[in-house]
Amino acid sequence: LPSQMAIINAINNPKYRFICASVSRRQGKTYIANIIGQLVALVPNSNVLIMSPNYSLSQISFDLQRNLIKHFDLEVTRDNAKERIIELSNGSTIRMGSINQVDSCVGRSYDLIIFDEAALVDGRDAFNIALRPTLDKENSKALFISTPRGRNNWFADFYNRGYNDEYKEWLSIRATYHENPRHNPSDITEAKKAMSEAEFAQEYLADFNVYEGQVWNFNH
Repeated sequence: LPSQMAIINAINNPKYRFICASVSRRQGKTYIANIIGQLVALVPNSNVLIMSPNYSLSQISFDLQRNLIKHFDLEVTRDNAKERIIELSNGSTIRMGSINQVDSCVGRSYDLIIFDEAALVDGRDAFNIALRPTLDKENSKALFISTPRGRNNWFADFYNRGYNDEYKEWLSIRATYHENPRHNPSDITEAKKAMSEAEFAQEYLADFNVYEGQVWNFNH
């Protein structure tokens, strides 16, 4: 999809180290992030970290990595389901982590850190304090990918850096359902009827200006 190609091109561009992708539903964002993670791991002695909001969501990426490894017949020297670490025969590792247990992910340098569904939980401190110092290799990168959840949160702040000249190493990508040529027009019509305008804008248009179900700065 065009949105997936944009993410790939951003990762490949040495000008950018931090990529924020605000992508609507059904764009294959978790899938393409895992593909990129595995491609980085094909470089010998590389370390990839895939962060998720919680332990359950990290299982999605772990299962996907296993399936990709099996599909491409890659040689694995370690597959620890409990700690969710995969080590390839070339010395590279793919590690799953969760925001609420970020301390278990420090202590090593990473070539790529992926934050999947970044807007679902506040990961600002996890990145700034615990993980950003681990991106100390040349051309190491971080990818933040999510459907937005309003504009008063860390993911929105990081996304806005892509449009701020002070953050020259940051790039932002936004993709709505229009970027998916496989979308079903009748399904879109039905969604507009069944959902509130705010829900549709958030989930299908990747709109930062709404956060369905959330009240911000409430004054008693």
